[in-house]
Amino acid sequence: MNTSMEAETSPHTNNNMVADPVLEIVSLQEQIQYKIQLLLHVNSILLARLYSLQNKQQQQSNGSISDTVEQPAFLAELNSQYLKRVHANLQCISFLHQGKYGSRPNIITPPDVGLGNNNGKQQDALNKLYLLMSRMFELWP
Repeated sequence: MNTSMEAETSPHTNNNMVADPVLEIVSLQEQIQYKIQLLLHVNSILLARLYSLQNKQQQQSNGSISDTVEQPAFLAELNSQYLKRVHANLQCISFLHQGKYGSRPNIITPPDVGLGNNNGKQQDALNKLYLLMSRMFELWP
């Protein structure tokens, strides 16, 4: 006959974690793997958007886009926000690989795209990923 304590244990239980059964389901190695995967996924989205913005800037400088395109200063600020987040995420990945498991990105909020953004669904997805990242780093310190 199994006791309730035996039923809650799993092969993934880590005795160094908080005594909450929900948090003990995922081992420390799995937590690190999930963190790194999420950081890399966010970076891939940020880099894809940077590439898209650079294409817009190049088309604008060639005169192939009408005057309704965002101002170059706005695009430069957006580029800067994306690059800062990519760098913060890469730095966190590096720290995690060095064994500093309590590391988290220095910037844990999505970029502020302002009113000039015309791809709201894509930004909404990025906002949700940043929310997931924030919660993940809160629950798995």
